[in-house]
Amino acid sequence: MKLSLIFSAAISLLAFGSTTIAQTALVDLDCSSIEGFEVLTKAPTGVKAVEQYGSVKISNGAKFQVELNSVYDYSIAAAKKEIEANDINKLKKYVVDEPNGIIYQSEVMGQIQYHFMYFLIGEEESYYFQNVKGPTYDLESTKVMYNAAKASKIK
Repeated sequence: MKLSLIFSAAISLLAFGSTTIAQTALVDLDCSSIEGFEVLTKAPTGVKAVEQYGSVKISNGAKFQVELNSVYDYSIAAAKKEIEANDINKLKKYVVDEPNGIIYQSEVMGQIQYHFMYFLIGEEESYYFQNVKGPTYDLESTKVMYNAAKASKIK
């Protein structure tokens, strides 16, 4: 009986692990069908890019929720200033701090969460990616979204 229970638990863990790996497999996603967003990015299979209030939402409704915006008068330096000045979502540390992007850990009402921003700079157009605000993301999910943004290209 114990052996049967242990075997069942092991099978469940393997199935869960496979699902997690499958959910983070990324494929090309063309955002150019949305006017003003000539970007080829990465996302989990089946995810679509949809226009939402002047930006592009790329989401599976769970741990992959990315917002793509055009850059007009915004930079990584300006974003970091805003993050560092936020009294509610308090910056704990930068996990990744690169010239075009960041992953940072913050705390809201005692809860640790992770966020990212990545700037895709082109000759004529530039864009930035960030996680959709509201949901809470763990570091693994945030890294998947960040790496998808980093793999993006302007068409």
